[in-house]
Amino acid sequence: MTQNSTVSEASRLSEELLEEIEMGKSTLTLIAMKASRLARLMGDSDTQEILMYEANGYPHKNGAQNQEMWRLAGIAGRTFLKKMRKGRRGTTAILTQSSSSKWK
Repeated sequence: MTQNSTVSEASRLSEELLEEIEMGKSTLTLIAMKASRLARLMGDSDTQEILMYEANGYPHKNGAQNQEMWRLAGIAGRTFLKKMRKGRRGTTAILTQSSSSKWK
């Protein structure tokens, strides 16, 4: 795809997304997936991944996320400080998979 056609496609997609958000024409899952595509067209791989995870859930193995998931969760604003035992503070995140009904 040439740069001109990429910009044109990104512009069209952003107008479409704005209309769908403002008019309530689509589910949040579909909006997140389209926004992920827009991020890809704009070369923003972090936002692209974050939006796909927001739509489909953050991957985990045996209940634990890897360092990259923590980094992306921080960018997405999903991490926060929490008081732990004995007055300590630690970082935690909410990274559960979103169900379709939650995103509608």
